Amino acid sequence: MSDFFLTETSDSFSLDDNGDGFSVFPGAKGEKGDPGEGVPTGGTTGQVLTKKTDADYDTEWTDPSADITVDDALSPTSENPVQNKVVTLQKAPIITDTASGAIASFPDGADGLPMKSVVCNIEPVQEGSGDPSPDNIRPISGWTGMTVQRTGKNLFDETQYQNLTTDYEYSRDSYHCKSIQLKPNTSYTVSQRSGVADSSVILLLNNVAKINNSGFFDLRSANGSKSFTTDDSGCLYIGVLYSNDTAYNARLALCQIQIELGSTATAYEPFSGTTLPISWQTEAGTVYGGNLTINEDGSCVLTVDRASVTYNSLSGFAAHGSDRWYHNGLPTGADYSKRTQAISNSAIYQDAARTYRALFAFGSAGVYVNKLSEGETLEQFSARLQENPMQICYFLATPQTYTLSSVTMLETLLGTNNIWTNVGDTAATYSADTKQFIIKKIAELNA
Repeated sequence: MSDFFLTETSDSFSLDDNGDGFSVFPGAKGEKGDPGEGVPTGGTTGQVLTKKTDADYDTEWTDPSADITVDDALSPTSENPVQNKVVTLQKAPIITDTASGAIASFPDGADGLPMKSVVCNIEPVQEGSGDPSPDNIRPISGWTGMTVQRTGKNLFDETQYQNLTTDYEYSRDSYHCKSIQLKPNTSYTVSQRSGVADSSVILLLNNVAKINNSGFFDLRSANGSKSFTTDDSGCLYIGVLYSNDTAYNARLALCQIQIELGSTATAYEPFSGTTLPISWQTEAGTVYGGNLTINEDGSCVLTVDRASVTYNSLSGFAAHGSDRWYHNGLPTGADYSKRTQAISNSAIYQDAARTYRALFAFGSAGVYVNKLSEGETLEQFSARLQENPMQICYFLATPQTYTLSSVTMLETLLGTNNIWTNVGDTAATYSADTKQFIIKKIAELNA
């Protein structure tokens, strides 16, 4: 078979086998075919192309969702280095988690996102200690407002301890001390950043009683740290040695100290805290129990489930048998099926019914007060009430709800967050950092 050669000229093709050969000339231009499937026409600036159905080529122009933007990189304000239009996600799906307790603590907060919700339990406060009685009066009080605090890992705000020469609350053993309010009966660890020498010997006091009978702790020691447990008050006094040396006292401050939850010292982290004050005195007055819910949008709802009544005179009282006095004036709206939050002579009880002499039983028929003795006269009881009024904190059959002024919701820090209040336990729902959330869950599964 012979070899053929194809030769192209300006207006034709020639096919030759070194013989006579022949030429091929192009014919007339044919008709235009139907357009192929491609990007549909229409649409407006900022719209994106999306699928209408699962069928091939079935698309349409639509407006982007709230989480998607189309960025024109040619715009002088664009930060996108790619020189064309690109579609970028504004945010990833948010993972939420919860934490609760005396301190709502979580290690995996997302950076700078508002808390989803914070629910604060409200409990009455009782002063003093020991069994309450007419001889051991323990005053009780409610709340007209509260504070919510959010910090990082470090709970110690050193800016409040910069001049203990004059700005101190308590002096003991030549140490000037100032308090920090923590949660009662909770374990903490105190440490100081490595290499810091000033104010290195400190005194730790639980409500002015030395912690572990010593209280003194030298933070200059290698890996110096000390774990301790707060008492019923949750109040920790921390102090440094005072001297008559003016130059020394100029350094009388607590610096780069860390107090953290738990019994293990970790790497130093500067304090980062925010305090959110909330008042309900105008709306609800004094509250003896309930809860406050702060929502992501800052709206606040107060639910009150307890109230208080005080008896300071004989009005309404009469003798009931040989050992009790009886009052038939029942507190308005009381839930008599719940008697677990009773207060007698300004004292909180978990079971008030006849627990001690001179205490009371609280029932649907009225209030029964035990006599100090079977021979106690009405005049003696009257004097007792005037000197030590009897107070009862009772549950409401129908809790009352109040809408408070809105606030700016707390934002989470990246990593460890601690949230607590001065009125009771706290429960928080927050946005979690995705990576740390997954790491935490894997650790929990492997535990």
